[in-house]
Order: sequence, then structure tokens, then C-alpha cells
Amino acid sequence: MNFTWMGIPVFMSKQVGEILGVSYTLVSIYRKNNEKLFEEGKTHFRLSNWEMECFKVENSKKIKNPNAYNQRPYLYTKAGLDCFRKIIQKKRGETKNMEPSKVIKPSELKIKEHKGQRVVTFKDIDEVHGRVEGTASRNFKSNRKHFVEGTHYYLLTRDDFRPEFEFGKNAPSGTLITERGYLLLVKSFTDDLSWEIQDKLVESYFRVKETTIQKVPSYMIDDPIKRAELWIQEQKEKLEIEKTNQILMHVNKTYTATEIAKEIGFKSAIALNKDLQSRKVQFQQNGTWVFYSKYADKGYVEIKQEVLDNGRVIYHRRFTQLGREFLLKLYDVKEA
Repeated sequence: MNFTWMGIPVFMSKQVGEILGVSYTLVSIYRKNNEKLFEEGKTHFRLSNWEMECFKVENSKKIKNPNAYNQRPYLYTKAGLDCFRKIIQKKRGETKNMEPSKVIKPSELKIKEHKGQRVVTFKDIDEVHGRVEGTASRNFKSNRKHFVEGTHYYLLTRDDFRPEFEFGKNAPSGTLITERGYLLLVKSFTDDLSWEIQDKLVESYFRVKETTIQKVPSYMIDDPIKRAELWIQEQKEKLEIEKTNQILMHVNKTYTATEIAKEIGFKSAIALNKDLQSRKVQFQQNGTWVFYSKYADKGYVEIKQEVLDNGRVIYHRRFTQLGREFLLKLYDVKEA
């Protein structure tokens, strides 16, 4: 469950523990013992009682029992998550990366396939990301409820083992991770190197096969049952591809409120923001326009924090391509 504060993804202490594989108690202890690493407004938020009520409104669909959030919890940003990761790595005697000799490039990864698709093991993920052995496995176990067998991973018995999987000789079972499972598993790897490796691994390993092997289309299958099953699978894959392409198209380009206002026909960004407020799309908090919870987690805006020399934190908001399309549709304006 992902919470947001003023449109910024945040994590509660329990979530930090689940992501990093430590207890809730240890998270609190690590923060208290390393206070110099944490900076309010940058690595975390400590909300006032009034702000906590706003937080509940922004995340109303995700909070089942609002009364359970009456206290003032710490809300950690991705920067805060990175601080905890460094602390834990230091405690375990880890460095940010493993020794170069133990790190392999995505293009050097040995090919592993299962049920017609490319897969990787936990060891593969640790090696290409330069993580200490066991990191990927630990993240998987901590977030197991989000993974679907047959979609994100395959659990094999010893009878299904093949030499290229490189599972231990005495291992009773082995786990193979699909492309979708890999992308889900490495969400917690937020450093710049990991983002670069994710892209390379997808392009140079998972999707290479797509350009070399042609699948037999459903209409060429004689058996009516198999033809129907394959057709259903084709439609599912088509939807997934369209969804992925849509996300990729909408990642980079962002727009200011002034640009959007001009395109829609408003005289200024101020006029646009006030109109969106009247439509119950957003409200103003601490000088920043914030989407109501109905729209907060749609990816419509990108908010960046800036800490001024005097310690004051200000927020810069830009609309994503998804946000632009949402507003054009809201105001019934056709794209140019």
C-alpha cells in the first residue's frame, strides 16, 4: 500500500521495515541512533494533528481505519528510505556495491528460459545489481503477497531443475523470476545505477527473444480449444503491452500549470487552479496545490521538494502527460 503526502510517495515505519527486511522496532532505533542523517522535509515528515487529518483525506481510499492513525507517525520519503538502506548495509558490513569481480553486466547474464519466456534467479538479480547475495530473495519474501505464481515467478521442485538454472545441489526447490516479477521485485532499488541496470536488463535480456522467435498466431491453430486459449492469452498480452507503452510514453514529458492553462483556454495558471478547486479536483495546503485522494495516486503530477538556505521547504509541481490528458478530457479540449 503506497501512501502520499502532498502528492509525494511516503512510507510509514512498518512499510520501511517490510521493504528492507527489518522489524518495525529496528526502524525506530536506527532513526534515533542516526538522527544526523535525517532531515525533516527532505527524508521524512512529522505531521501536525491538522496535517494528519489532511493526510487521512489524501489517502482516504487506502486507510481502512482512520482512528488507527490518530498519532503522529513518521512519514519517510524515498530519500529517507535510502538513509535506512545505508544504515542497514553498514550494520551488515555491506557496501553500496559488491566487489567488481562479483558484478556481471546484464548482457553477460546466462540465458534461462521456462515455459517459453526468459527468467532470472535471485542470484542473477543480486549479481547484476551489485547487491550482497540474499538481497533479492529477502525482498521477495518480505513482499510475497504482491507476487502471483505463474505471472511474476515460478516455483520449481527438484524434478524441474535444469543445469542452467544453477540452483544448489541440495536445494529442495528453486524460484524463477519473470520480467514482470523482476520489475516488481526491484522497485525498492532506487539508486541511479539500479534504474540504468533495470532498463538494460529488460532490453538486452528479457526482450531479446521477442525479436528472434516468432510465435504462432491463434488463427493458425487447428484445435478450437487451443485456438481459443491462445487467443485469450494474446489479448492479455496485448493489453499488458498497451499498458506498458502508455506508462513509458507518459514518464518524461511534464508541463507547468501555465502551459496547461494556455492550452485549455484559461488566462493564467491561477485561474486554472481556482477552477480545479471549485471542481473538487484539488485543494491548497501550505501554499501548494494538492490533488484530492481520488486523483492523488493517478500519476497526474510530479512534485519535487526544494530546501531553501533558511531551511524552508517548498514544492514545485508539474503536470505529467497523463495529467495533461486528464485535464484536456475534463475540459473537453481535443489534443492538437
